[in-house]
Amino acid sequence: MAEHATVALDDRRLVVELQSLGVRAISNVVDATNLALLESGQPVHAFDLDQLADETIETLLAQHAAGRAPVRELHLHQGGGAMARTPAGGTAFAHRDAAYLLNIIARSPDRQGFEEHVGWARATHQAMDPWSTGGYVNFTSEPGQDKVRASYPPDTYARLVAVKDRYDPANLFQLNQNIPPSGGR
Repeated sequence: MAEHATVALDDRRLVVELQSLGVRAISNVVDATNLALLESGQPVHAFDLDQLADETIETLLAQHAAGRAPVRELHLHQGGGAMARTPAGGTAFAHRDAAYLLNIIARSPDRQGFEEHVGWARATHQAMDPWSTGGYVNFTSEPGQDKVRASYPPDTYARLVAVKDRYDPANLFQLNQNIPPSGGR
C-alpha cells in the first residue's frame, strides 16, 4: 500500500539524521517512520539485516518455506537504541541487550490444520534456539509458568510477584501470561 506514498520532508535531512544515529536509509516513508520512532525513544523495527549471521537468515527462510499455514509470519524486531539504554532492572521488560526479537506467528481462517500450524511454530522456535538469549513474554502463546518465568530475570520476576501480592492478591487478573501472587492462587 505504501509503495506510492511519500512523506513531505526533505529526504536529505532524513538520510543525514538517520546516518548520524547509525541507521541505514531505505525510503522516505520507512526513514520518516524510523526517525519518528527513534526521536520518541522507540526501538526501530528491523529493516537492515546486515548484522544477522547468514546461517540465522538461512534458517529463518527455510523454516518459513516449510510452513503450510495460510498466513505464517516471522517478525524480526531490531533491538538496541533506547531499549538497550534503559537499565536491565528499570522495567519488567527483560533481554534489553538482545540484538533482535523474533515473533513467530501462524494464522488460519479456520481450525483446519491447526495442530500442523502450531507444530510449525514450535519447530521454528526450536530451530532458532541456538541463537536465543531468552523470550519476550508478549510473544509467548504457549501455556506454562516455565515460559512466563523464563521471560524475566529472577529479580524482575520477584518484583512482579510483589506487585501482584499488593494489587491482585486474589489473582483476579489471570487470563494472560500470568504471574501468580505468592499465595499461589
